[in-house]
Formats: sequence, structure tokens, C-alpha cells
Amino acid sequence: MMAAEECKRNFNRSRNEITELEDLITRLRNEKITEENYENLLIQWTTFRNKLKMYETWRDKLEEIIADEEELNVLIPEETENLCWEEYLCLVEIEAKLVQFQANRRRRKEKEDIEVRNQRENWEGKERWEKEDREYRRKLEEREP
Repeated sequence: MMAAEECKRNFNRSRNEITELEDLITRLRNEKITEENYENLLIQWTTFRNKLKMYETWRDKLEEIIADEEELNVLIPEETENLCWEEYLCLVEIEAKLVQFQANRRRRKEKEDIEVRNQRENWEGKERWEKEDREYRRKLEEREP
């Protein structure tokens, strides 16, 4: 089992990280998603989500190790828990925006593919029609004396 001091140290480091994330997550939340920044925003979102998960992991380990409720209340303040929850909700909202952007991008690509296929079919149909028309005219010319 992990020593309580080591667990406290890791938890405090993680807690400090999520406190610093507040502004970054808010900025990410307000960022408009474009083709140019989508990958970068996805990486940031993943990083922030992983830091929140790490906080929750260390918090859970701390709760396993420390039995004293008062000490836990000091180590894990309610404000930090509320901040963690707010950041989590923001990340869920950001994830929804990223998923929606990806779905829209996929729909646009499918629509473009359909348009290209239709244009190709129209072109092939036009070529076929022109070929048949040429053959018909040639046959007409052959019949005329």
C-alpha cells in the first residue's frame, strides 16, 4: 500500500494542476472549432480530461488511505471538489462540440463524395449519349445514297 505522505504529495500536485486548468478550460470552451485548430483542441481536451482523471484517482487513493473524516475534509476542500465538477462539466460540453464538428465534417465529406460521383456519372452519361448520337448519325449517313 502507498505511504500516506506520498499519496498526499501526489494528490496536492494534482489538485494544483486542476486549479491552474480553470482558465485554460474556459478558454478552450470559448474557442471556435475550425479545420485548422480541431486537432489541437482535441489534444488539449484529452490532456485536460486526463489531468482531471488523475486528480480523481489520487483523491480516491487518499480516501482509501486516510480514515479520519476531518483530515480528509482539510485535504480535499469542498471548493476543489466543486471546481473539479465544474471543469468536468465544461469538458463534457467541449467534447460534445468536438463530436458535433467531427460529424459535420464527415457529412460534408460524404456530400462532396456524392457530388463528385454524380458529376462523374453525368459526365459518363453525357459521353455515352454523344457516342450513341455519333453512331446514329453515322448510320443515317450510310443509309443515304
